[in-house]
Amino acid sequence: MDLLKAADEELEAPTLAHGKGVSVSALSARMAQHYGIDTDDLGSASKSRAVVRACSAVCYLAIRRSGATAVGLYGELNIDPSAVSKSVVRGRKVLREDSLKEILN
Repeated sequence: MDLLKAADEELEAPTLAHGKGVSVSALSARMAQHYGIDTDDLGSASKSRAVVRACSAVCYLAIRRSGATAVGLYGELNIDPSAVSKSVVRGRKVLREDSLKEILN
C-alpha cells in the first residue's frame, strides 16, 4: 500500500504548484470559477476572451511555478504543446492585469 501511495505522489509531483499542493486541475477550477466559465471550456477550441485568459493563466502558473511541461498540459488541458509557450507569455500579463495572485493564496 505504501508503494502505491509513493507512486501516486511521484506522478503528481510535476503538476503541483510551487510547493503549495495545487494541481493543474485545481488551478483550472479556480480560474474557471474566477472567469465564470466551465472547466471543460479550458480544453475547448473556444476563442472567447474569458476562456483564453483563464487558460493562459493556468499555463503560466503550471509551467513557471510548478514545473509542468507543455506535453503534460496537452494531456491536462488538450492544448497543443506549441501553443503552450504563447499561452505562458500571455498568462504572465493576465496575472498582472487581472490581479489573480490574490485568488491563488
